[in-house]
Amino acid sequence: MGRSGGGVAGTVSHGSPGPMNLIEFDFTPYAPLYAPMKKYMCLICGHIYDEALGDPDTGVPPGTKWEDVPPNWTCPDCGARKEDYELMEF
Repeated sequence: MGRSGGGVAGTVSHGSPGPMNLIEFDFTPYAPLYAPMKKYMCLICGHIYDEALGDPDTGVPPGTKWEDVPPNWTCPDCGARKEDYELMEF
């Protein structure tokens, strides 16, 4: 009497879906966590600000994006302002 195997009548089960790659979806709240970290170079002395490393000696924790670095932050080597830094392109 009918077919066995459970499930909902009229549906076809293909097993569980494959793993989802959350990086592909912009709406995930975790997308910023997967964004690549950038590096910025001081045009005055060549100091590198690496977002992944931050600048703990001046109170900027690792993982701090450049736009989140305080506007009054200065280069720890020469005292240059944020405006004197440029994004490094690889």
